[in-house]
Amino acid sequence: MSTFLIASGVLSLIAMAFVVTPLLRVRDARNVDRRAANVALYRERLAELDAARAGG
Repeated sequence: MSTFLIASGVLSLIAMAFVVTPLLRVRDARNVDRRAANVALYRERLAELDAARAGG
């Protein structure tokens, strides 16, 4: 019985490590650059839609 408890405890810790590790990673600067690019594309598309609406 104790072998089962030890094994299940170890497997639970391993599973939790897989879940928690990505959550603890620090976001890098690439995410900021990606966000800035997305905002620029959004504004460009919005300007195109406004021009199309104004043009008829």
